[in-house]
Amino acid sequence: MIVTTTNNIEGKQIATYLGIVTGEIALSVRLKTFFKRQDPEKKNRSSAYEDALFEAKQIALEQMEERAAKMGANAIIGVSFSVNDLSNGSYVMAFVSGTAVKAY
Repeated sequence: MIVTTTNNIEGKQIATYLGIVTGEIALSVRLKTFFKRQDPEKKNRSSAYEDALFEAKQIALEQMEERAAKMGANAIIGVSFSVNDLSNGSYVMAFVSGTAVKAY
């Protein structure tokens, strides 16, 4: 599956626009881990929080790709991410959306 933030795919032609697809997740950061894993070399950054952000984005992206595949898509264009924290940082929420297409 081709996934791109652009509205076209270089070297390919979009034959069919199948519709908007999304992926979303709210993932617990686990506050105990959050405070234990602070990396002194990264100053105020938390490795646990960064890991949770990365994992949430990956899960949302995979979910969106699965939904697009069920629609018969072989690509997703115009992809955008939104990431927020919930409950004072104890959860991260990732939302991704794009347009499912058939491209040749």
